[in-house]
Amino acid sequence: MKTFFTITFSITAALIMALANAQAAVITDDFSDLNDTANPTWTHLSGFVTVPSNPPNTGHVWDASTGQYHLSVPSNGYQSKYGFIGSQTGPVSTDVTASADFVQTETGNIFGVAARIHGTDGAFNSAGRTQAYLYAYEPLARSGLGEVTMFNFGGNPFDPFHDMGDPAGVEGVDWIRKVTLDFVNHDYNFSITAVGSTITGVITEDGGGVVAYQTNIDTSHTSGFSGVLSASVLPTAVTDFTIDNFRTVDIPEPATALLAAFGAAAMLLGRRRNVQ
Repeated sequence: MKTFFTITFSITAALIMALANAQAAVITDDFSDLNDTANPTWTHLSGFVTVPSNPPNTGHVWDASTGQYHLSVPSNGYQSKYGFIGSQTGPVSTDVTASADFVQTETGNIFGVAARIHGTDGAFNSAGRTQAYLYAYEPLARSGLGEVTMFNFGGNPFDPFHDMGDPAGVEGVDWIRKVTLDFVNHDYNFSITAVGSTITGVITEDGGGVVAYQTNIDTSHTSGFSGVLSASVLPTAVTDFTIDNFRTVDIPEPATALLAAFGAAAMLLGRRRNVQ
Protein backbone atom coordinates (compact mmCIF):
# COMPACT_ATOMS: atom_id res chain seq x y z
CA MET A 1 0.00 0.00 0.00
CA LYS A 2 2.86 2.37 0.84
CA THR A 3 4.27 1.88 -2.65
CA PHE A 4 0.91 2.60 -4.21
CA PHE A 5 0.47 5.88 -2.32
CA THR A 6 4.00 6.88 -3.25
CA ILE A 7 3.15 6.29 -6.90
CA THR A 8 -0.16 8.11 -6.52
CA PHE A 9 1.55 11.10 -4.94
CA SER A 10 4.13 11.18 -7.73
CA ILE A 11 1.40 11.03 -10.37
CA THR A 12 -0.45 13.83 -8.59
CA ALA A 13 2.65 16.03 -8.53
CA ALA A 14 3.23 15.36 -12.21
CA LEU A 15 -0.38 16.21 -12.98
CA ILE A 16 -0.09 19.50 -11.10
CA MET A 17 2.95 20.44 -13.18
CA ALA A 18 1.24 19.37 -16.39
CA LEU A 19 -1.90 21.31 -15.57
CA ALA A 20 0.11 24.41 -14.72
CA ASN A 21 1.96 24.25 -18.02
CA ALA A 22 -1.21 23.54 -19.98
CA GLN A 23 -3.17 26.39 -18.45
CA ALA A 24 -0.42 29.01 -18.41
CA ALA A 25 -0.67 31.78 -21.00
CA VAL A 26 2.86 32.44 -22.24
CA ILE A 27 3.90 35.50 -24.25
CA THR A 28 7.48 35.82 -25.48
CA ASP A 29 9.35 38.31 -27.66
CA ASP A 30 12.99 38.07 -28.76
CA PHE A 31 12.41 40.93 -31.24
CA SER A 32 13.84 38.88 -34.11
CA ASP A 33 10.98 40.21 -36.28
CA LEU A 34 12.53 43.68 -35.79
CA ASN A 35 9.31 45.34 -34.61
CA ASP A 36 7.11 45.83 -31.55
CA THR A 37 3.85 45.99 -33.49
CA ALA A 38 3.02 42.29 -33.86
CA ASN A 39 3.68 38.88 -32.30
CA PRO A 40 3.17 40.33 -29.71
CA THR A 41 1.85 43.87 -29.97
CA TRP A 42 3.36 46.34 -27.53
CA THR A 43 1.57 49.47 -26.28
CA HIS A 44 3.79 52.50 -25.77
CA LEU A 45 3.52 54.41 -22.50
CA SER A 46 4.77 57.99 -22.56
CA GLY A 47 2.40 60.28 -20.68
CA PHE A 48 3.63 61.95 -17.52
CA VAL A 49 1.07 64.60 -16.57
CA THR A 50 -2.36 65.79 -17.66
CA VAL A 51 -2.15 69.21 -16.03
CA PRO A 52 -2.21 71.84 -18.85
CA SER A 53 0.44 74.00 -17.17
CA ASN A 54 2.98 71.19 -17.43
CA PRO A 55 4.39 70.40 -20.89
CA PRO A 56 4.27 66.77 -22.08
CA ASN A 57 7.41 64.69 -22.01
CA THR A 58 8.88 64.43 -25.55
CA GLY A 59 11.67 62.70 -27.44
CA HIS A 60 10.69 59.09 -26.68
CA VAL A 61 12.32 56.21 -28.58
CA TRP A 62 10.89 52.69 -28.96
CA ASP A 63 13.07 50.81 -31.45
CA ALA A 64 13.21 47.06 -32.14
CA SER A 65 14.92 47.34 -35.54
CA THR A 66 18.21 45.87 -34.27
CA GLY A 67 16.66 42.65 -32.96
CA GLN A 68 16.57 44.02 -29.42
CA TYR A 69 14.19 46.55 -27.84
CA HIS A 70 15.69 49.97 -27.21
CA LEU A 71 13.82 52.55 -25.10
CA SER A 72 15.03 56.07 -24.42
CA VAL A 73 13.63 59.33 -23.03
CA PRO A 74 15.17 62.66 -21.92
CA SER A 75 14.30 64.60 -18.78
CA ASN A 76 12.06 67.32 -20.17
CA GLY A 77 8.64 66.63 -18.67
CA TYR A 78 7.09 67.43 -15.31
CA GLN A 79 8.79 70.44 -13.66
CA SER A 80 11.11 70.43 -16.72
CA LYS A 81 13.17 67.58 -15.32
CA TYR A 82 11.23 64.31 -15.27
CA GLY A 83 11.07 61.81 -18.11
CA PHE A 84 8.87 58.71 -18.30
CA ILE A 85 8.74 55.83 -20.79
CA GLY A 86 7.35 52.32 -20.83
CA SER A 87 5.88 49.57 -22.96
CA GLN A 88 3.36 46.87 -22.10
CA THR A 89 2.10 43.70 -23.73
CA GLY A 90 0.41 40.36 -23.16
CA PRO A 91 -3.01 39.61 -21.70
CA VAL A 92 -4.36 41.20 -18.56
CA SER A 93 -2.97 38.94 -15.85
CA THR A 94 -3.62 38.45 -12.16
CA ASP A 95 -0.94 36.01 -11.02
CA VAL A 96 2.01 36.30 -13.38
CA THR A 97 5.76 36.23 -13.86
CA ALA A 98 7.35 38.78 -16.20
CA SER A 99 11.03 38.83 -17.11
CA ALA A 100 13.47 40.44 -19.54
CA ASP A 101 17.19 40.48 -20.27
CA PHE A 102 18.69 43.96 -19.87
CA VAL A 103 21.51 43.91 -22.39
CA GLN A 104 22.88 47.41 -22.95
CA THR A 105 25.02 49.74 -20.93
CA GLU A 106 22.43 51.80 -19.08
CA THR A 107 21.95 55.43 -18.30
CA GLY A 108 19.24 57.11 -16.29
CA ASN A 109 17.73 56.73 -12.87
CA ILE A 110 15.09 54.00 -12.75
CA PHE A 111 14.44 51.11 -15.16
CA GLY A 112 13.05 47.61 -14.72
CA VAL A 113 10.40 45.00 -15.41
CA ALA A 114 6.79 45.47 -14.35
CA ALA A 115 3.69 43.38 -13.65
CA ARG A 116 0.01 44.27 -13.28
CA ILE A 117 0.36 47.49 -15.29
CA HIS A 118 -3.02 49.24 -15.42
CA GLY A 119 -4.64 52.65 -15.60
CA THR A 120 -4.25 55.33 -18.23
CA ASP A 121 -0.97 56.39 -19.79
CA GLY A 122 0.45 58.88 -17.33
CA ALA A 123 2.30 59.51 -14.09
CA PHE A 124 1.84 62.35 -11.60
CA ASN A 125 -1.76 62.08 -12.77
CA SER A 126 -4.48 62.01 -10.11
CA ALA A 127 -7.11 60.60 -12.49
CA GLY A 128 -6.42 57.14 -13.89
CA ARG A 129 -2.62 57.24 -13.75
CA THR A 130 -0.47 54.29 -14.82
CA GLN A 131 0.03 51.91 -11.90
CA ALA A 132 2.02 48.69 -11.49
CA TYR A 133 4.55 46.75 -9.49
CA LEU A 134 8.03 47.60 -10.77
CA TYR A 135 11.27 45.77 -9.94
CA ALA A 136 13.98 48.15 -11.03
CA TYR A 137 17.60 49.20 -10.80
CA GLU A 138 18.67 52.67 -9.69
CA PRO A 139 22.30 53.16 -10.80
CA LEU A 140 22.60 56.57 -9.10
CA ALA A 141 21.35 55.40 -5.68
CA ARG A 142 23.77 55.07 -2.76
CA SER A 143 25.97 57.85 -4.14
CA GLY A 144 26.38 56.07 -7.47
CA LEU A 145 26.90 52.56 -6.12
CA GLY A 146 23.45 51.47 -7.29
CA GLU A 147 20.52 49.72 -5.69
CA VAL A 148 17.69 47.40 -6.72
CA THR A 149 14.26 48.61 -5.64
CA MET A 150 10.73 47.24 -5.71
CA PHE A 151 8.26 50.04 -6.43
CA ASN A 152 4.55 50.41 -5.91
CA PHE A 153 4.47 52.49 -9.08
CA GLY A 154 1.71 55.06 -9.37
CA GLY A 155 0.03 54.20 -6.09
CA ASN A 156 0.34 57.83 -5.02
CA PRO A 157 -0.02 60.57 -7.68
CA PHE A 158 2.56 62.70 -5.87
CA ASP A 159 4.99 59.82 -5.32
CA PRO A 160 4.71 57.55 -8.38
CA PHE A 161 8.01 55.81 -7.66
CA HIS A 162 7.17 54.66 -4.15
CA ASP A 163 9.86 52.38 -2.71
CA MET A 164 8.11 49.48 -0.97
CA GLY A 165 11.03 49.32 1.46
CA ASP A 166 13.20 46.58 2.86
CA PRO A 167 11.42 43.24 3.28
CA ALA A 168 11.26 41.44 6.60
CA GLY A 169 14.27 39.42 7.59
CA VAL A 170 18.02 39.89 7.41
CA GLU A 171 19.77 41.78 4.62
CA GLY A 172 22.11 39.51 2.68
CA VAL A 173 20.25 36.42 3.88
CA ASP A 174 16.53 36.96 3.29
CA TRP A 175 16.93 39.70 0.68
CA ILE A 176 19.63 41.51 -1.29
CA ARG A 177 19.08 44.92 -2.87
CA LYS A 178 22.25 46.96 -2.25
CA VAL A 179 24.24 45.83 -5.27
CA THR A 180 26.19 47.41 -8.12
CA LEU A 181 25.28 45.99 -11.52
CA ASP A 182 28.08 45.99 -14.12
CA PHE A 183 26.23 46.54 -17.40
CA VAL A 184 29.49 47.22 -19.25
CA ASN A 185 30.63 43.62 -18.88
CA HIS A 186 27.44 41.70 -18.09
CA ASP A 187 23.79 41.27 -19.07
CA TYR A 188 21.17 40.73 -16.38
CA ASN A 189 17.78 39.06 -16.28
CA PHE A 190 15.16 40.97 -14.29
CA SER A 191 12.12 38.98 -13.11
CA ILE A 192 9.03 39.98 -11.14
CA THR A 193 6.36 37.56 -9.93
CA ALA A 194 3.00 38.60 -8.50
CA VAL A 195 0.90 35.92 -6.81
CA GLY A 196 -1.93 37.30 -4.73
CA SER A 197 -0.43 39.90 -2.41
CA THR A 198 3.09 38.44 -2.62
CA ILE A 199 5.42 40.29 -4.99
CA THR A 200 8.85 38.77 -5.63
CA GLY A 201 11.74 40.16 -7.65
CA VAL A 202 14.92 38.37 -8.75
CA ILE A 203 17.93 39.52 -10.77
CA THR A 204 20.40 37.02 -12.17
CA GLU A 205 23.65 37.69 -13.98
CA ASP A 206 23.97 36.20 -17.47
CA GLY A 207 26.10 33.09 -17.05
CA GLY A 208 26.17 33.58 -13.29
CA GLY A 209 23.94 33.36 -10.29
CA VAL A 210 21.40 35.43 -8.39
CA VAL A 211 22.67 38.91 -7.51
CA ALA A 212 19.54 40.49 -6.02
CA TYR A 213 16.16 39.35 -4.71
CA GLN A 214 13.37 40.41 -2.39
CA THR A 215 9.74 39.72 -1.54
CA ASN A 216 7.21 42.31 -0.42
CA ILE A 217 3.55 42.07 0.52
CA ASP A 218 1.12 44.54 -1.02
CA THR A 219 -2.50 44.62 -2.21
CA SER A 220 -2.54 47.82 -4.29
CA HIS A 221 -2.62 46.27 -7.78
CA THR A 222 -4.60 43.13 -8.56
CA SER A 223 -4.27 42.73 -12.36
CA GLY A 224 -2.87 44.28 -15.50
CA PHE A 225 -0.42 43.96 -18.36
CA SER A 226 3.30 43.12 -18.18
CA GLY A 227 6.18 45.12 -19.56
CA VAL A 228 9.00 47.54 -18.77
CA LEU A 229 8.91 51.00 -17.18
CA SER A 230 11.58 53.64 -16.74
CA ALA A 231 12.06 57.22 -15.61
CA SER A 232 14.69 59.91 -15.44
CA VAL A 233 14.46 62.41 -12.60
CA LEU A 234 17.42 64.74 -13.08
CA PRO A 235 17.47 67.78 -15.40
CA THR A 236 20.39 66.46 -17.48
CA ALA A 237 19.62 62.72 -17.32
CA VAL A 238 18.58 60.58 -20.27
CA THR A 239 17.10 57.18 -19.60
CA ASP A 240 18.43 54.76 -22.20
CA PHE A 241 18.23 50.96 -21.95
CA THR A 242 17.75 47.90 -24.13
CA ILE A 243 16.02 44.59 -23.41
CA ASP A 244 15.83 41.21 -25.10
CA ASN A 245 14.02 37.89 -24.55
CA PHE A 246 10.95 39.31 -22.84
CA ARG A 247 8.63 36.69 -21.35
CA THR A 248 5.39 36.79 -19.40
CA VAL A 249 3.73 33.66 -17.99
CA ASP A 250 0.35 33.48 -16.30
CA ILE A 251 0.35 31.38 -13.14
CA PRO A 252 -2.74 29.15 -12.93
CA GLU A 253 -4.85 29.23 -9.80
CA PRO A 254 -3.29 26.57 -7.51
CA ALA A 255 -6.62 25.45 -6.05
CA THR A 256 -7.96 24.53 -9.49
CA ALA A 257 -4.88 22.55 -10.43
CA LEU A 258 -4.77 20.76 -7.08
CA LEU A 259 -8.46 19.81 -7.27
CA ALA A 260 -8.09 18.36 -10.74
CA ALA A 261 -4.87 16.55 -9.84
CA PHE A 262 -6.21 14.96 -6.68
CA GLY A 263 -9.40 14.05 -8.53
CA ALA A 264 -7.35 12.19 -11.11
CA ALA A 265 -5.37 10.48 -8.36
CA ALA A 266 -8.61 9.42 -6.63
CA MET A 267 -9.88 7.92 -9.87
CA LEU A 268 -6.65 5.93 -10.17
CA LEU A 269 -7.07 4.68 -6.61
CA GLY A 270 -10.67 3.65 -7.28
CA ARG A 271 -9.67 1.86 -10.46
CA ARG A 272 -6.97 -0.09 -8.61
CA ARG A 273 -9.41 -1.17 -5.89
CA ASN A 274 -11.94 -2.34 -8.50
CA VAL A 275 -9.28 -4.35 -10.28
CA GLN A 276 -8.31 -6.08 -7.03
